[in-house]
Amino acid sequence: MRFMPLTPLLHIAASKEALVQGAADFVAERLVACIGARGCCRLALAGGQTPRSLYQRLAAGTDLPAIDWSKVDFFFSDERCVPPDHADSNHRMARESLFERLPIAPGPVHRIVGEDDPRAAAARYQIELGETPLDLVLLGMGSDGHIASLFPRGRELNEWQARVVVTRNPLVAHRRVTLSLRALAEARAVCFVVTGVDKAALVSQVVAEFGSEQPTVPAAMVRPTSGEVNLFVDPLAAALLAQPLGATTRT
Repeated sequence: MRFMPLTPLLHIAASKEALVQGAADFVAERLVACIGARGCCRLALAGGQTPRSLYQRLAAGTDLPAIDWSKVDFFFSDERCVPPDHADSNHRMARESLFERLPIAPGPVHRIVGEDDPRAAAARYQIELGETPLDLVLLGMGSDGHIASLFPRGRELNEWQARVVVTRNPLVAHRRVTLSLRALAEARAVCFVVTGVDKAALVSQVVAEFGSEQPTVPAAMVRPTSGEVNLFVDPLAAALLAQPLGATTRT
């Protein structure tokens, strides 16, 4: 499979706190613009600790554009195959850090039913997702370069028919249900949020591989066909970038 080269919009923050603020500003502005243009917004949430901080900041709303959360349809980029009250559930994390903190009731929350048979859950979620592109997908990045639950060398990286697939983390027992590269390629915008010195070498590799037709890291395979990729990194994660790209901003 050959990919079209892409230049990500790289946002290097002065600190982890500034990164969370900058990413919250970006997400809020995109949601407001999308709601203004189409009357609603389809947002896919990521799991992980940095997204948790981002969701808490969005829910607080201080110094952010006012968002009509009732007009936001919430999806998930992936989910572990666990019940929604499990400590590893992305839905639980989003509920505790975002949904329950919002000043108004959120719009529809489309949960991946992790406690069901994974293949049945994936098939059901693909129907729920439908064919309308996601307006914004939030993603973290694992230390091996995985995004959502698409892992290096996984056969799911070659799946371009289904929008939702079943995967397994090669290091732990949990099976997972995740958006496919096709669903990510159809998104209008993708936003990575990455922190930590342990991700520095990976960030440098991913930025370089976005210019390649044959990337090896799953994160660099996210190529929206009619959208954009924004990469928010803190100074530790950006430590090995040789020089700012033309699209680089610093906050």
